[in-house]
Amino acid sequence: MLLILLTIFVALPVSLFFGLRWVARRWIPRHSGHPYAARITPVGLTLYGLTVLAFIYIFGAYQLHPEAGFGLFLRTHGGIPAALLSLSIIVGVIEVALRRCGHPATRMKVARDV
Repeated sequence: MLLILLTIFVALPVSLFFGLRWVARRWIPRHSGHPYAARITPVGLTLYGLTVLAFIYIFGAYQLHPEAGFGLFLRTHGGIPAALLSLSIIVGVIEVALRRCGHPATRMKVARDV
């Protein structure tokens, strides 16, 4: 029984992941051919990861703590759009500040990336 469960919940998803990744890498080109294509830097990945965590926090506050302060704000008329708009503006300002400090979220593709 344990062997069947391990196969269903471990071996099958892992083999499916690696198999589909292998197929996708054969059919989909890895590098963009456009000269203005950008590549995401580690700073950008961190910033986008924190943005996803903020989305999860907003969703959690809306669903799990509707009586708390932020949950009450989200349940008002226009609360969710205001929160998402504020998050977008804050992430944009942080991205510009990081770019000016020498840590861009993306960089332009150069000849060595091709």
